[in-house]
Amino acid sequence: MAVTHSLALRNVFAQIIADRVQSKIELLDSSSSDAVELTLGNNWSAASNGQTTFVGALSTVAVTAHTARAAVKLVDVLSYYQIDGTVTGNTGSGDLKFSGATTTIANNSTVSISSLIYTAPP
Repeated sequence: MAVTHSLALRNVFAQIIADRVQSKIELLDSSSSDAVELTLGNNWSAASNGQTTFVGALSTVAVTAHTARAAVKLVDVLSYYQIDGTVTGNTGSGDLKFSGATTTIANNSTVSISSLIYTAPP
């Protein structure tokens, strides 16, 4: 039998993440040695229905990168990883999807995130 959490507990989990992840998002290559960093603030909505949404302006950054991105990590103010996930092109099923078919970032291109929602596990 699978264990599930009540909605109230999922809201607590989501709020904890919102309170801790106030620093940056890292887009890492497959070796995790090359990171593109986007800065966050503390602009998360109050947790509801087991989710919290980043409602502030997300960072846009010009980057010098040429390798494909394979992972995404949300980092707290103490530089600890709080959440990690996969990166895919727009047809993939990754936790973070690029708008194009590839996850390669061209040199001197601009990276921005249009929306960010954290959903607590059931």
